[in-house]
Amino acid sequence: MLDTYGWILTQNDEPENGLALLREAFARSSTNPEVRYHIGVALMILGRDQEVLEELEAAIDSGKTFTGEEDAVKLIQELRVSLVDQG
Repeated sequence: MLDTYGWILTQNDEPENGLALLREAFARSSTNPEVRYHIGVALMILGRDQEVLEELEAAIDSGKTFTGEEDAVKLIQELRVSLVDQG
């Protein structure tokens, strides 16, 4: 429930509130890569690129399939390019 509600908040222009709930959901279910993906998206909306990369890579590295996995891979690729351009 926390993940779902946090994800809804994130998608409805409340990423800070959504992130808090998503982090709580992760604390309760740290083996769920979809929660990490949702955290990554919330962080992306908040402009916290390095943290986004960490969360998305952890989700992919879990070895479990999840909804949003293809999007996570694309975001990782885009962020790596962006971070190289910035650095």
